[in-house]
Amino acid sequence: MDGKPGLIELTSTDFDIGRIASCGQCFRITRAGDGSYRVIHGTDRLTVTRDIATGRHLLDCTPQRFDETWSSYFDLEGDYAAIRAHVDPADRFLQTAVAHGQGIRVLRQDLWEVMVSFIISQNNNIPRIAKSIDSMCSTLGEHIHVEDQTPCDHHGEQGFTVFPTAEKLTDESQLVRFGLGYRAPYVAHLAREVASGALDLAVLQESEDHELVHGRLMEIEGVGPKVAACIELFGLHHLEACPLDTWMRKVVDVHYGGTFEWSRYEGFEGVIQQYLFFYARHLGSRTSSASRIDLPSG
Repeated sequence: MDGKPGLIELTSTDFDIGRIASCGQCFRITRAGDGSYRVIHGTDRLTVTRDIATGRHLLDCTPQRFDETWSSYFDLEGDYAAIRAHVDPADRFLQTAVAHGQGIRVLRQDLWEVMVSFIISQNNNIPRIAKSIDSMCSTLGEHIHVEDQTPCDHHGEQGFTVFPTAEKLTDESQLVRFGLGYRAPYVAHLAREVASGALDLAVLQESEDHELVHGRLMEIEGVGPKVAACIELFGLHHLEACPLDTWMRKVVDVHYGGTFEWSRYEGFEGVIQQYLFFYARHLGSRTSSASRIDLPSG
């Protein structure tokens, strides 16, 4: 890592904001017209720009903000090169996938935001999910005014809006306006549980019992095995959690004859899933006129 006043330069070759933004784990990273990316996390916002000449990434934040927020958010202490090195040398498809996805990192996102986002993701596609979340945040989220900065999105506002609190998402009839469809009652039910304290997110975050956490998530209305695994991987950073939907099962069927040796990657199955998902999506975009991927239900 290097830095200039107001900028942090990442020298690592194992960080690629474009790939991170495209692998289906986060819906509040958006690409601006100048090629930079806007990242909203909690009450903070970051612009990430890739230097074409060097391939390095520039983060518009102070060293203090980097240390307090963004280093952890991007999981920069994680050794993803070691994970890639563990890949079976004889597995040519996975070797290609991890090379293609180098720079992907599993973000340490806000648990509440991840839970809502992946309930919305059921039977949905990435552009539509992002649109619903953007509309919901713009309408119900607290607005953070940022001085001396250009608007960060198409709403033309100075600053940005944070993800709505649980108290703001309890009204099912209001949620329907954001294109949530049949998912609206699921989100409203979750919001009421969190707002009332019936579901304590801190308990999920502090528990080291993966099976207990998985079981509690599965008790939530509208959460099935795939959504639970997404919450565990992206909201709790349980790298062993491995979301398997019909898309991933198709990858396994087509390229592995229906059986993939997940046990070989025990402890970081979710990272391997991200490499496979990203590469499969790339292959799909080359064979389909629609640049979309469905995220099937639970």
